[in-house]
Amino acid sequence: MTAELVIDSPDGVGHTAKVFQAHRDDAPVVLCLPAMGVAADYYEPFGEGIARMGAGTAVLLDLRGQGRSSASARRGDDFGYREILELDLPAAVAALRGAFPGRALYLAGHSLGGQLGL
Repeated sequence: MTAELVIDSPDGVGHTAKVFQAHRDDAPVVLCLPAMGVAADYYEPFGEGIARMGAGTAVLLDLRGQGRSSASARRGDDFGYREILELDLPAAVAALRGAFPGRALYLAGHSLGGQLGL
């Protein structure tokens, strides 16, 4: 089952994450961060597979300025690693802890998403 979760960063940037719900209520949550320039929707088969196999509830989150993030990557906009690490990821973790209380939370990242996760 697919749903959406709206995540708001403290500076007002919004993110709409796509959630692939596992069939088990106790399944861990896997926050999936994409590569630079790749919309999180590209990873839908991965998220669907995680949920279908029962390995966890997959949450696909676009990086700031990509996909379904309200921030734009254009001339004049000023954001980078700091905003993602200090604002967006903590907001995402807090939202996931609220939406899925008591469940283990893991991170899966591809390329820049993996680097940011570290």
